[in-house]
Amino acid sequence: MVLRSRFKQHKSHTTTDTSNNEVTNHDEEDNQSQQMPRVNKSFIRKFSHNEFDLTNLKQEQENDSSMQNIVKELHTRRDSIPFVIKNNIVYKLITASRHSKRKIEVVYLLASMEKSLIQACHDDPMTGAHFSFERTYNKIKYYYWWPRMKATIKQYIRSCLLCKQFNISRHKNVGHLRPITPPEGPFLLIGIDYCGPLKRTPRGNQYVLVITDYFTRHITAIALPNCTAETTAQTLFNEYFCKYGVPTVILSDQGSHFRNQL
Repeated sequence: MVLRSRFKQHKSHTTTDTSNNEVTNHDEEDNQSQQMPRVNKSFIRKFSHNEFDLTNLKQEQENDSSMQNIVKELHTRRDSIPFVIKNNIVYKLITASRHSKRKIEVVYLLASMEKSLIQACHDDPMTGAHFSFERTYNKIKYYYWWPRMKATIKQYIRSCLLCKQFNISRHKNVGHLRPITPPEGPFLLIGIDYCGPLKRTPRGNQYVLVITDYFTRHITAIALPNCTAETTAQTLFNEYFCKYGVPTVILSDQGSHFRNQL
């Protein structure tokens, strides 16, 4: 910007007060821009200034004790920690993507500014629109960083009242498993299930009824032509109950071949 003004002065060969003031103004703008972190300016303009004010970043970093410890380490062992200082602003070095080795610089944001940034990214109706955690996190991660950033963003979105009110999950919660009490002896508690349909055998069988004793882990497999309720009942009586006795409890997946009336 300064070079362009000086080029205009050289081209016109004039030394008016207007051109001098123009150069001075550009110099002042350059000095101010050097105090700001080198982040995407369009990204900064997206957020409401009432929610997030980036101009306070330098002062916040200077007043933070943990940040000053990082600055001291950078002066003593710069190559051993993933931080850099530019224009008196501390940046974090992160990988651009999971499969990339290229490092990019993102602003180290302090805890005092985390909430205002997330509010600007998530709550602002023009730029946030109460998007999900993934979209909000991806919007921030290439420009800012702080410890436990994922957890902070996730916790904020989970506590958002508007998200709870309108983003209603349509998926039912998975039920809790009911523990099975171990039986006191063999063939008192059995589990039954069908395997098939399989390729039909020369004898016409296409299903396998699997019976498992929960005490001994003894498994009985019986080939059957079908899996109807009548066939299941006859097979259990003839091939299992008459040999091992009637169990106290029978567990199944509540299939139609186990529930239909005979």
